[in-house]
Amino acid sequence: MRLKGDKYLNELFVVFFCIKFVYSWLSLVFLPPKLPSMSRSILFLVLSFIVFRTYSSDLIKYYNGELTLSVSQLDSLCQQILVSEPSNYLISLAHYQIAIAQRKHNYVFLAYESYDKALEYLAWADSSDSYLEFSIRRNQGVILKYYGFPKEAAGKHEEALSYAYSYKQEAGLSVKYNLGWCLAAYDSEHALRIFFEVLEEAEEAGLKDRQAKTYNEIGNMLIRSEEYIEAGKYFNKALDFSQTDHIRAQSYHNLSAVFYYLGDYATQESLLLQSLALRSEVERFPSLRDLGECYLKQKEYEKARTVLLEAEMYFASYPLIPDNIRVFEWLADTEPDSVKYWKRLATEFERLAAEQEKLEKLLKQQAMQQLLLRLEGEKKSKSQINLYRILTIAGGVLALAILLTWRIWWYRLRRQLGKKILKLVDKWEVEDKT
Repeated sequence: MRLKGDKYLNELFVVFFCIKFVYSWLSLVFLPPKLPSMSRSILFLVLSFIVFRTYSSDLIKYYNGELTLSVSQLDSLCQQILVSEPSNYLISLAHYQIAIAQRKHNYVFLAYESYDKALEYLAWADSSDSYLEFSIRRNQGVILKYYGFPKEAAGKHEEALSYAYSYKQEAGLSVKYNLGWCLAAYDSEHALRIFFEVLEEAEEAGLKDRQAKTYNEIGNMLIRSEEYIEAGKYFNKALDFSQTDHIRAQSYHNLSAVFYYLGDYATQESLLLQSLALRSEVERFPSLRDLGECYLKQKEYEKARTVLLEAEMYFASYPLIPDNIRVFEWLADTEPDSVKYWKRLATEFERLAAEQEKLEKLLKQQAMQQLLLRLEGEKKSKSQINLYRILTIAGGVLALAILLTWRIWWYRLRRQLGKKILKLVDKWEVEDKT
């Protein structure tokens, strides 16, 4: 059964509650009061299972790409599955899909928590899913990187790495690339080593788009270290290796940053327009954002305003990070009555600070729990070592006691045997004399 719209989904909910009503009526009219409660429970479970199978099969179809759902349909479907108390694997899958929907609406903290719940239930599941294992950890890592926690983000990607490679090589390279992206924020040497490993593996596998993305990220690192000419060389390499419009657009976009920092705004504008022409409808925001700033630098305020207003339309679909929020600052520069944009700018930065604060608190709680678990493990380990030592000493003492007892017994036995032998010898001597 497929969900074709909100109306159809609501009809399923109505069916579910109708079944509950029919069950209640049957239990009152036909089931005798003395019937054990177990029988009633079994009947309800059978009826609920029929409806639950409908929801769970739709979720799995959506997960496998066989079914398209809107965000509201997906959220309703997942919530209904959670109410139905299915297997741990399906609960994990439901939380995973809820987290994706929450990220689309920039509910970052809630999404991170949902990913945590997905991991928790996946650990209890009877079946394993390498794709789900690495996707959850990778997505958590991306959230942490965007919101100012690069070290924790790198840790999440390191956890995801083995699961990604066990799923397929391309997934492993994607996670390793993300690991380098996180490391670039605080350990550039390690990040470069990771990127060159990715380049080598991607070349062997013939994944040119992955090579292009990696050259782009190396170029971004060089931009941050103000080596603009060298960065431009890597962005041009990325253009040479790009196989899709998406990667080619990103490469033109990154190359435009070189000319922004060199002060050549006309060339930057040309490259951003090329990038914009290659982007799909949902990917236009970054190029529009930077193009608006480029027009501001050239004091072309009308063009800047037109472009930035278009960028504002896509703002909600992109991460809530400072570079994206600055769209409202630039809009304020083009708007005579700019109060509303300054207010919006302040509101979005407050939202960002609140999300970062909640994430930081959660990470501290998790770090404290891990520390307590480690200390408890060390305590158990020490107690086990002490118990082993006590048992060893006790065993040694027992062995020594057994040895001493044996020696004493053997000594006494020898003395008794000696005395008997002497008596026999004396007796033989007396008999010989007589």
